[in-house]
Amino acid sequence: MLRGKEIEIHAGERYVKFGLEKGLKDAGALVHRPLANYSFGFQLKWYKETLDTSSL
Repeated sequence: MLRGKEIEIHAGERYVKFGLEKGLKDAGALVHRPLANYSFGFQLKWYKETLDTSSL
């Protein structure tokens, strides 16, 4: 079902360690965590600068 699909995880470390990443990989997905190696402060800054929240 997910074989070959590319999925980005933007969830917190607790969700990833609880099994989110492993479950996706076990289902065949290619998993990317683009902000995993950055501090929480940098992640917040990135989301603020990158995401358009004007329609929320």
